[in-house]
Amino acid sequence: MFRVLRRVLDDVGISVEVCTEAPEAREVLQRRRFDAVIIDCDDVDGAREVLQGLRQTTSNRKTITFAVVNRRTSVGEAFSMGAHFVLDKPLSMERAARSLRAAHGVILRERRRYFRQPFSTPVLLGSNNGKILYGRSRNLSESGMSVGDVGRLEPGTIFAVSFDLPGSKGQIEVTGEVSWVDEHEHAGLRFLELASGAKRKLEQWLATQTEEVPLPAAKPPVARAR
Repeated sequence: MFRVLRRVLDDVGISVEVCTEAPEAREVLQRRRFDAVIIDCDDVDGAREVLQGLRQTTSNRKTITFAVVNRRTSVGEAFSMGAHFVLDKPLSMERAARSLRAAHGVILRERRRYFRQPFSTPVLLGSNNGKILYGRSRNLSESGMSVGDVGRLEPGTIFAVSFDLPGSKGQIEVTGEVSWVDEHEHAGLRFLELASGAKRKLEQWLATQTEEVPLPAAKPPVARAR
């Protein structure tokens, strides 16, 4: 099975990280985010628990998952445990390639949500008490942005955030919450409210950034418990 998957993934230029034991896979999945995870559910001790626990991880709760089964786990059970795609053993090259192509669009859409595009532009932050702060963005995604040069912000503070996107008319205006602050006074803003027009502009702009490099060239890592 592994030889088939390795060949299919190598053919499209996707790099692979292999975890040979379930505890190792759990540790890696807690620490790092992956575009996709392939789990051998029926022939590896603890692999089903890895699949079931994936949605509780911070990094990979939205990651696209493939469950590989040998009929001890039914297709319905695999889906109920959180799998997006199910592959039956014995695994054929054709079936594996077809499933990967089917997952391509889903993986790309999910990547856009978390993809952090390096992005530097002036950012205006307005607080509820009328105070205005000025900073500069460091990166941007559909769900938030990081900013610097704004001084120390307090986690949990809500701001009205305004900034420009290259090539877009008008400013992007969004309500954001400070989700983290580091020792260099960089802060992460999680977007809470975004008007439909601004949301569409942001999605379209980020899509042009991610689609400049197709998925195979991006070489996303894939973890597999076996």
